Amino acid sequence: MFDIPTPTFFSIKSGLTLEMRKATIAYGKSLLFQSSALPLSKSLVFVRHHSSTKLFLTDRKGSSEAIVKGQAKIPFPVLGYSAMGNPSVDRKPITHVVFDMDGLLLDTEKFYTEVQEIILARYNKTFDWSLKAKMMGMKAIEAAKVFVVETGISDSLTPEQFLVEREEMLQSLFPTSELMPGVSRLLEHLHAKGVPIALATGSHKRHFELKTQRHGEMFSLMHHVVLGDDPEVKKGKPSPDVFLAAAKRFEGGPVDPCNILVFEDAPSGVLAAKNAAMSVVMVPDPRLDKSYHDTADQVLNSLLDFNPSEWGLPPFEDNGS
Repeated sequence: MFDIPTPTFFSIKSGLTLEMRKATIAYGKSLLFQSSALPLSKSLVFVRHHSSTKLFLTDRKGSSEAIVKGQAKIPFPVLGYSAMGNPSVDRKPITHVVFDMDGLLLDTEKFYTEVQEIILARYNKTFDWSLKAKMMGMKAIEAAKVFVVETGISDSLTPEQFLVEREEMLQSLFPTSELMPGVSRLLEHLHAKGVPIALATGSHKRHFELKTQRHGEMFSLMHHVVLGDDPEVKKGKPSPDVFLAAAKRFEGGPVDPCNILVFEDAPSGVLAAKNAAMSVVMVPDPRLDKSYHDTADQVLNSLLDFNPSEWGLPPFEDNGS
Protein backbone atom coordinates (compact mmCIF):
# COMPACT_ATOMS: atom_id res chain seq x y z
CA MET A 1 0.00 0.00 0.00
CA PHE A 2 1.38 3.42 -0.92
CA ASP A 3 0.17 7.01 -1.13
CA ILE A 4 -0.43 9.00 -4.31
CA PRO A 5 -0.69 12.78 -3.79
CA THR A 6 -3.60 14.26 -5.72
CA PRO A 7 -4.08 16.14 -7.94
CA THR A 8 -1.31 14.12 -9.54
CA PHE A 9 0.00 14.63 -13.06
CA PHE A 10 0.98 11.75 -15.31
CA SER A 11 2.91 12.79 -18.43
CA ILE A 12 2.77 10.16 -21.15
CA LYS A 13 6.15 9.99 -22.84
CA SER A 14 6.35 10.95 -26.50
CA GLY A 15 6.76 8.32 -29.17
CA LEU A 16 4.12 5.96 -27.81
CA THR A 17 1.50 4.42 -30.06
CA LEU A 18 -2.18 5.00 -29.35
CA GLU A 19 -2.42 1.49 -27.92
CA MET A 20 0.51 2.15 -25.59
CA ARG A 21 -1.00 5.45 -24.48
CA LYS A 22 -4.27 3.68 -23.62
CA ALA A 23 -2.32 1.04 -21.72
CA THR A 24 -0.43 3.79 -19.90
CA ILE A 25 -3.66 5.42 -18.74
CA ALA A 26 -4.99 2.05 -17.60
CA TYR A 27 -1.77 1.42 -15.70
CA GLY A 28 -2.01 4.78 -13.95
CA LYS A 29 -5.55 4.00 -12.87
CA SER A 30 -4.47 0.59 -11.59
CA LEU A 31 -1.86 2.28 -9.40
CA LEU A 32 -4.59 4.35 -7.84
CA PHE A 33 -6.67 1.28 -7.04
CA GLN A 34 -3.64 -0.35 -5.41
CA SER A 35 -2.90 2.71 -3.29
CA SER A 36 -4.27 4.05 -0.02
CA ALA A 37 -6.69 6.08 -2.16
CA LEU A 38 -8.78 2.95 -2.70
CA PRO A 39 -11.86 4.27 -0.83
CA LEU A 40 -11.76 7.41 -2.95
CA SER A 41 -10.82 5.84 -6.26
CA LYS A 42 -14.32 5.84 -7.69
CA SER A 43 -14.55 9.61 -7.28
CA LEU A 44 -11.22 10.27 -8.99
CA VAL A 45 -10.76 10.70 -12.72
CA PHE A 46 -8.07 11.42 -15.28
CA VAL A 47 -8.60 14.74 -17.05
CA ARG A 48 -6.76 16.29 -19.99
CA HIS A 49 -4.99 19.61 -19.65
CA HIS A 50 -4.15 22.10 -22.40
CA SER A 51 -5.08 19.63 -25.15
CA SER A 52 -1.81 17.78 -24.70
CA THR A 53 -1.16 14.26 -23.49
CA LYS A 54 -0.88 15.42 -19.90
CA LEU A 55 -3.39 13.81 -17.58
CA PHE A 56 -4.34 15.00 -14.13
CA LEU A 57 -5.69 12.82 -11.36
CA THR A 58 -8.29 14.89 -9.56
CA ASP A 59 -11.75 14.62 -8.09
CA ARG A 60 -14.77 14.90 -10.37
CA LYS A 61 -15.39 18.45 -9.20
CA GLY A 62 -11.89 19.44 -10.19
CA SER A 63 -10.81 20.23 -6.64
CA SER A 64 -7.25 21.45 -6.27
CA GLU A 65 -7.03 20.24 -2.67
CA ALA A 66 -4.89 17.22 -1.95
CA ILE A 67 -7.27 14.36 -1.24
CA VAL A 68 -4.54 11.87 -0.49
CA LYS A 69 -1.40 12.97 1.29
CA GLY A 70 2.06 11.53 0.88
CA GLN A 71 5.13 12.07 -1.29
CA ALA A 72 6.17 8.47 -2.01
CA LYS A 73 7.61 8.08 -5.49
CA ILE A 74 6.01 5.37 -7.60
CA PRO A 75 7.88 3.26 -10.18
CA PHE A 76 6.34 3.97 -13.58
CA PRO A 77 7.50 1.86 -16.54
CA VAL A 78 6.11 4.21 -19.20
CA LEU A 79 4.82 7.16 -17.19
CA GLY A 80 6.51 10.38 -16.21
CA TYR A 81 5.43 11.66 -12.81
CA SER A 82 5.33 15.18 -11.45
CA ALA A 83 3.39 16.91 -8.70
CA MET A 84 3.91 20.23 -10.48
CA GLY A 85 1.82 19.43 -13.52
CA ASN A 86 -1.19 21.48 -12.41
CA PRO A 87 -0.29 25.21 -12.60
CA SER A 88 -2.60 25.97 -9.67
CA VAL A 89 -1.21 23.45 -7.21
CA ASP A 90 1.75 23.72 -4.81
CA ARG A 91 3.60 26.30 -6.86
CA LYS A 92 5.75 29.12 -5.53
CA PRO A 93 4.65 32.59 -6.66
CA ILE A 94 6.03 33.79 -9.98
CA THR A 95 8.03 36.99 -9.46
CA HIS A 96 10.24 37.10 -12.57
CA VAL A 97 9.77 36.20 -16.24
CA VAL A 98 12.33 35.10 -18.84
CA PHE A 99 11.68 35.00 -22.58
CA ASP A 100 13.26 33.11 -25.44
CA MET A 101 13.52 35.17 -28.63
CA ASP A 102 13.49 33.31 -31.96
CA GLY A 103 10.06 32.01 -32.85
CA LEU A 104 8.58 33.38 -29.63
CA LEU A 105 9.14 37.14 -29.64
CA LEU A 106 10.46 37.48 -33.18
CA ASP A 107 9.21 35.69 -36.29
CA THR A 108 12.69 34.54 -37.32
CA GLU A 109 12.36 30.77 -37.45
CA LYS A 110 10.92 31.06 -40.96
CA PHE A 111 14.24 32.52 -42.11
CA TYR A 112 16.19 29.50 -40.89
CA THR A 113 13.69 27.17 -42.55
CA GLU A 114 13.85 29.03 -45.86
CA VAL A 115 17.64 29.07 -46.01
CA GLN A 116 18.03 25.45 -44.94
CA GLU A 117 15.54 24.32 -47.57
CA ILE A 118 17.60 26.13 -50.22
CA ILE A 119 20.80 24.42 -49.08
CA LEU A 120 19.23 20.96 -49.01
CA ALA A 121 17.62 21.36 -52.42
CA ARG A 122 21.11 21.30 -53.88
CA TYR A 123 21.45 17.73 -52.61
CA ASN A 124 17.90 16.74 -53.59
CA LYS A 125 16.97 16.59 -49.92
CA THR A 126 14.01 18.05 -48.06
CA PHE A 127 13.84 19.82 -44.69
CA ASP A 128 11.07 18.58 -42.42
CA TRP A 129 9.67 19.61 -39.08
CA SER A 130 11.00 16.64 -37.15
CA LEU A 131 14.52 17.85 -37.96
CA LYS A 132 13.65 21.48 -37.30
CA ALA A 133 12.31 20.53 -33.87
CA LYS A 134 15.67 18.97 -32.97
CA MET A 135 17.60 22.06 -34.08
CA MET A 136 15.42 24.76 -32.55
CA GLY A 137 16.98 26.56 -29.58
CA MET A 138 20.41 24.98 -29.97
CA LYS A 139 23.67 26.87 -30.32
CA ALA A 140 24.56 27.35 -33.98
CA ILE A 141 27.39 24.82 -34.18
CA GLU A 142 25.38 22.19 -32.30
CA ALA A 143 22.40 22.67 -34.62
CA ALA A 144 24.71 22.53 -37.64
CA LYS A 145 26.09 19.16 -36.57
CA VAL A 146 22.57 17.79 -36.22
CA PHE A 147 21.63 19.23 -39.62
CA VAL A 148 24.43 17.68 -41.70
CA VAL A 149 24.23 14.30 -39.96
CA GLU A 150 20.44 13.93 -39.95
CA THR A 151 20.14 14.95 -43.61
CA GLY A 152 22.95 12.64 -44.70
CA ILE A 153 25.10 15.34 -46.30
CA SER A 154 27.99 15.26 -43.82
CA ASP A 155 30.30 13.75 -46.47
CA SER A 156 29.68 16.75 -48.73
CA LEU A 157 29.24 19.60 -46.26
CA THR A 158 30.82 20.07 -42.84
CA PRO A 159 28.94 21.83 -40.03
CA GLU A 160 31.31 24.77 -40.35
CA GLN A 161 30.76 25.06 -44.12
CA PHE A 162 27.02 24.86 -43.58
CA LEU A 163 27.14 27.75 -41.11
CA VAL A 164 29.19 29.93 -43.46
CA GLU A 165 26.78 29.33 -46.34
CA ARG A 166 23.72 29.84 -44.16
CA GLU A 167 25.14 33.00 -42.62
CA GLU A 168 25.52 34.72 -45.99
CA MET A 169 21.80 34.34 -46.67
CA LEU A 170 20.58 35.10 -43.15
CA GLN A 171 22.45 38.40 -42.92
CA SER A 172 20.03 40.03 -45.34
CA LEU A 173 16.91 38.47 -43.78
CA PHE A 174 17.38 39.16 -40.07
CA PRO A 175 16.91 42.96 -40.25
CA THR A 176 13.37 42.38 -41.57
CA SER A 177 12.31 40.45 -38.44
CA GLU A 178 8.77 41.14 -37.19
CA LEU A 179 7.34 40.82 -33.69
CA MET A 180 5.10 37.83 -33.03
CA PRO A 181 1.44 38.49 -32.10
CA GLY A 182 0.91 39.59 -28.50
CA VAL A 183 4.54 40.46 -27.78
CA SER A 184 4.14 44.21 -27.37
CA ARG A 185 1.12 43.92 -25.12
CA LEU A 186 2.66 41.30 -22.80
CA LEU A 187 6.11 42.88 -22.46
CA GLU A 188 4.73 46.37 -21.95
CA HIS A 189 2.22 45.08 -19.40
CA LEU A 190 4.77 43.20 -17.31
CA HIS A 191 7.21 46.10 -17.42
CA ALA A 192 4.52 48.61 -16.42
CA LYS A 193 3.49 46.41 -13.49
CA GLY A 194 7.05 46.15 -12.22
CA VAL A 195 7.56 42.48 -13.07
CA PRO A 196 11.27 42.03 -13.92
CA ILE A 197 11.72 40.45 -17.36
CA ALA A 198 14.80 39.17 -19.16
CA LEU A 199 15.82 37.55 -22.44
CA ALA A 200 17.65 34.22 -22.70
CA THR A 201 18.46 33.24 -26.27
CA GLY A 202 20.82 30.97 -28.14
CA SER A 203 21.45 33.74 -30.68
CA HIS A 204 24.92 35.27 -30.70
CA LYS A 205 25.49 39.00 -30.32
CA ARG A 206 25.86 39.77 -34.03
CA HIS A 207 22.58 37.99 -34.85
CA PHE A 208 20.78 39.55 -31.89
CA GLU A 209 21.72 43.03 -33.09
CA LEU A 210 20.51 42.32 -36.62
CA LYS A 211 17.24 40.74 -35.51
CA THR A 212 16.33 43.46 -33.02
CA GLN A 213 17.46 46.59 -34.84
CA ARG A 214 13.85 47.52 -35.71
CA HIS A 215 12.60 46.73 -32.21
CA GLY A 216 15.08 48.42 -29.91
CA GLU A 217 12.41 50.09 -27.80
CA MET A 218 10.68 46.80 -27.08
CA PHE A 219 13.86 44.96 -26.12
CA SER A 220 14.97 47.87 -23.93
CA LEU A 221 12.21 46.80 -21.52
CA MET A 222 14.32 43.77 -20.58
CA HIS A 223 16.22 44.03 -17.31
CA HIS A 224 19.04 42.14 -19.02
CA VAL A 225 19.81 39.92 -22.00
CA VAL A 226 21.76 36.64 -21.98
CA LEU A 227 23.06 35.56 -25.40
CA GLY A 228 24.33 32.27 -26.75
CA ASP A 229 27.93 33.47 -26.86
CA ASP A 230 27.87 34.68 -23.25
CA PRO A 231 30.88 33.30 -21.30
CA GLU A 232 28.56 31.77 -18.70
CA VAL A 233 26.65 29.77 -21.31
CA LYS A 234 28.97 26.80 -21.69
CA LYS A 235 26.36 24.59 -23.32
CA GLY A 236 23.33 25.41 -25.43
CA LYS A 237 19.77 24.33 -24.78
CA PRO A 238 18.60 21.84 -23.49
CA SER A 239 21.35 22.58 -20.98
CA PRO A 240 19.99 25.05 -18.38
CA ASP A 241 23.03 27.36 -18.63
CA VAL A 242 21.33 30.30 -20.36
CA PHE A 243 18.37 30.33 -17.95
CA LEU A 244 20.51 29.94 -14.84
CA ALA A 245 22.66 32.85 -16.04
CA ALA A 246 19.50 34.91 -16.52
CA ALA A 247 18.36 34.08 -12.97
CA LYS A 248 21.67 35.32 -11.55
CA ARG A 249 21.51 38.73 -13.18
CA PHE A 250 18.20 40.03 -11.91
CA GLU A 251 18.51 42.71 -9.25
CA GLY A 252 19.17 40.99 -5.93
CA GLY A 253 19.87 37.75 -7.78
CA PRO A 254 20.21 34.92 -8.10
CA VAL A 255 16.44 34.53 -8.13
CA ASP A 256 15.06 31.17 -7.00
CA PRO A 257 14.28 29.24 -10.23
CA CYS A 258 10.93 28.22 -8.72
CA ASN A 259 9.89 31.88 -8.86
CA ILE A 260 10.70 32.24 -12.56
CA LEU A 261 8.33 31.66 -15.47
CA VAL A 262 9.93 30.97 -18.86
CA PHE A 263 8.29 31.46 -22.26
CA GLU A 264 9.59 29.16 -25.01
CA ASP A 265 8.61 27.86 -28.42
CA ALA A 266 11.27 25.18 -28.91
CA PRO A 267 11.36 21.68 -27.38
CA SER A 268 15.02 22.06 -26.42
CA GLY A 269 14.24 25.39 -24.76
CA VAL A 270 11.40 23.90 -22.74
CA LEU A 271 13.73 21.15 -21.56
CA ALA A 272 16.41 23.71 -20.69
CA ALA A 273 13.96 25.65 -18.53
CA LYS A 274 12.75 22.50 -16.78
CA ASN A 275 16.37 21.44 -16.24
CA ALA A 276 16.80 24.80 -14.51
CA ALA A 277 13.78 23.96 -12.27
CA MET A 278 11.67 26.75 -13.77
CA SER A 279 8.03 26.76 -14.88
CA VAL A 280 7.47 26.93 -18.64
CA VAL A 281 4.77 28.25 -20.94
CA MET A 282 5.25 26.84 -24.44
CA VAL A 283 3.99 28.69 -27.52
CA PRO A 284 4.91 26.22 -30.28
CA ASP A 285 4.58 26.51 -34.01
CA PRO A 286 1.33 24.70 -34.94
CA ARG A 287 3.33 22.43 -37.27
CA LEU A 288 5.34 21.03 -34.37
CA ASP A 289 4.35 17.51 -33.36
CA LYS A 290 2.18 17.65 -30.24
CA SER A 291 4.26 14.99 -28.52
CA TYR A 292 6.75 17.79 -27.83
CA HIS A 293 4.15 19.57 -25.68
CA ASP A 294 4.41 17.05 -22.87
CA THR A 295 7.15 18.71 -20.83
CA ALA A 296 5.70 22.23 -20.67
CA ASP A 297 3.51 23.39 -17.77
CA GLN A 298 1.19 25.21 -20.15
CA VAL A 299 0.81 25.21 -23.94
CA LEU A 300 -0.70 28.17 -25.80
CA ASN A 301 -1.44 28.84 -29.45
CA SER A 302 -0.23 32.43 -29.14
CA LEU A 303 1.03 34.93 -26.58
CA LEU A 304 -2.35 36.59 -27.11
CA ASP A 305 -3.85 33.65 -25.20
CA PHE A 306 -1.72 34.14 -22.09
CA ASN A 307 -3.62 35.01 -18.92
CA PRO A 308 -1.21 36.48 -16.33
CA SER A 309 -3.70 35.84 -13.52
CA GLU A 310 -3.33 32.08 -13.97
CA TRP A 311 0.27 32.46 -12.83
CA GLY A 312 -0.31 34.97 -10.04
CA LEU A 313 0.93 37.85 -12.18
CA PRO A 314 -0.87 41.22 -12.46
CA PRO A 315 -3.91 40.86 -14.75
CA PHE A 316 -4.37 42.74 -17.99
CA GLU A 317 -6.50 45.83 -17.54
CA ASP A 318 -8.05 45.65 -20.99
CA ASN A 319 -9.23 43.08 -23.50
CA GLY A 320 -7.15 44.33 -26.40
CA SER A 321 -4.63 42.41 -28.43
